[in-house]
This record gives sequence, structure tokens and C-alpha cells, in this order.
Amino acid sequence: MNKTAVRVTIRAGSVGILLIMAMFSGYKFALSYNNYDTPACKLPYGGGGSYLTVYWQDHPSYPPSGFYSSAFINGRSAWNGAPTPVWFTNGGGPTLGLGALPPGNPGVVSYSCVGQTFVASALWVDSGQLSSYPDAIKQKVVSHELGHTVALGHSYNYAVLKTGATNVPSYPTTDDECAVNTRYISSSWPAAWYCFI
Repeated sequence: MNKTAVRVTIRAGSVGILLIMAMFSGYKFALSYNNYDTPACKLPYGGGGSYLTVYWQDHPSYPPSGFYSSAFINGRSAWNGAPTPVWFTNGGGPTLGLGALPPGNPGVVSYSCVGQTFVASALWVDSGQLSSYPDAIKQKVVSHELGHTVALGHSYNYAVLKTGATNVPSYPTTDDECAVNTRYISSSWPAAWYCFI
């Protein structure tokens, strides 16, 4: 997967100039804060090039098994390989498991905000609802839900966090990467900042 991209953070007042530049340079312009239902809180992050560590553990009674065990490994690897500070590592934290969910919800992340801190308690994937789907769709659901454990909401753009089931990749795209980097690295800037990717 080619992750080569130019990313420049700009002020909203400079948008016109950079849009003209984008037209002639072949780059696309994307709203980096595309996540329309992003939680008000977020994971603690020290910045300075450090990892944004997301701890996880298999659910003791309903651990991912079979294909889903590989799907979680692949999803974590895709997020760990993205040019963001996100790093999934085993060692406590939210549980990852398989369980029954309400119809229409093949995956869900349970979380709460403790002050300004995002605390995920569980990520569930409903293997029953997904049983008739190809493995590629199952992988998309797992990678999508892993993105929610980073305190990201849904996206309307081409992203692993895109809502719906069509035209959704199984790995983080530049849109997802931009959302993470804006939320955690550039979060001291006004929300009107953009990513030029």
C-alpha cells in the first residue's frame, strides 16, 4: 500500500490560494476534521513524536477466533503502519471480542469520556451478522471499529471510518490519517485547520 503523500496544515484564510495550487499540482484537498460524530474527549497523548498507544486485550470469554483473530491482527498492523502516532499494543485496555449485537450493527465500540479522556471499554464484532459476508467485508468492519478506539468518529469521505458498507477500504486512508494527525498533533490549532493531502 503506497502511503506517500504531501500533508501541509494551513489556516482557513489561505484556503483559496492552496486550492488553486492543488488544481495545478495534482493533489487533492480534504477537510481533515471530517469526522462528524467525533467524541468530545480523546486519548491522552504526550506529543513530540511519541506513540499514541492504544492498549487492547482479547475478551476472556469471547475472544476473536478463526478469521477474526487474523482480522484484528491485520487491522492493528494497518493502523500501526499508517503515518500517524497510533500504535496498538497488547497489555490491558479495551477488550476485543465476538458477540451478538442489535441487527444492523455488525461492530461497536463501548466508550465513555472521563473528563477530557476517552476510555474505550470494549470492541465487539457480531460474527453471526457477518457470517454470510466475504472476508474482505469482515476485515473492513474490524479496521473501522479499531479506528473508533482511537476516539475518531465516522467520515463521509473515502476512509476506513466511512459510514455505510460500500466503497470502504479495509485500511486507513489519507483521510483517516489526516483526522488522527489533526486531532492529536495539530489539536492546539483552531478546528478550522485543514489537511492538504
